Amino acid sequence: MQKLVRNVDSRIQPLASSVQGTVNDFGTLARNANSKIEPLASSADEAIKAITAAAKQADKTLVEVRGLVGEDSPATSELTRTLKELSAAARSIRVWAEYLERHPEALIRGKGEYRR
Repeated sequence: MQKLVRNVDSRIQPLASSVQGTVNDFGTLARNANSKIEPLASSADEAIKAITAAAKQADKTLVEVRGLVGEDSPATSELTRTLKELSAAARSIRVWAEYLERHPEALIRGKGEYRR
């Protein structure tokens, strides 16, 4: 029985030392992880705050842009009026160009002499 106990003791002692070393290594790992995670968490918190601020600013900008280019906005009304005037001017130029194609001499003598 004593021989068996000594044999078991001789096997348990290295195993216990190995377990103790593993526990110590795990403790060191946990402390290192804590020291690394804290600054990372702080940086992540700052990044989230910056992203939130940027999103709020983007939302304000979109509201302002909608006010400028919305269907009832003055800028949209003015742009629509300008585009209609440009369209009318283009139509007039097209009619004039077609007339000049038919009557190129009108550039020299004028349109009045060729009215029919």
